[in-house]
Amino acid sequence: MPDVAFVNGAFMRLAEAKVSIEDRGFQFGDGIYEVIRTYQGRPFALEAHLTRMERSAMALDLTQPYSKSEWIDHVLEGIRQARSTDWYRVRGWRR
Repeated sequence: MPDVAFVNGAFMRLAEAKVSIEDRGFQFGDGIYEVIRTYQGRPFALEAHLTRMERSAMALDLTQPYSKSEWIDHVLEGIRQARSTDWYRVRGWRR
């Protein structure tokens, strides 16, 4: 399975993924995450995960960078690029 990262709206090799020292999430730990398990290439309970992410972001006053439909597209593209059927990935966003 290729190591794939999704950072600042772009997919890249995991070894290329970088977070700026000036990133607020890095400096202050502001952020949320979700682990999304897949079975046979399909994300499990994706709608529930995205609803929970949205609720958590609102509770922390974090701006959401993507709509639910955009998150779905990113998750599905990540699964496609990883070329794996059963895995999980930490997803989230920072301020």
